[in-house]
Amino acid sequence: MLQTAQIKTKTIKTKKTTVSSDNVTDLDIITRIKAGDDNAYGDIIRRYNQRMFRVARSIVTDDAAAMDIVQEAHIKAYTKLNEFRGSIQFFSWLAVRFHYVVP
Repeated sequence: MLQTAQIKTKTIKTKKTTVSSDNVTDLDIITRIKAGDDNAYGDIIRRYNQRMFRVARSIVTDDAAAMDIVQEAHIKAYTKLNEFRGSIQFFSWLAVRFHYVVP
């Protein structure tokens, strides 16, 4: 029983650490990606996926089509990430990639 309580405490601490990553800026994440941390793009997806889906869903009436648009936009953004200079908000830059994908 004591071991179970210790495991639960460790899990809670891990979750708190994850939550504090909200203080990480887009530029921090982009810097990690450009430095070779390909897994860091998942942070971008988690940060903007819902917002992009809402925009896509306002354009197309089908959820599956909206998700396809979002996925294609993320792929385009990832392949063009070296073009992001940080002079504008990342979501604005991402939105431009998004509009290239919308049918």
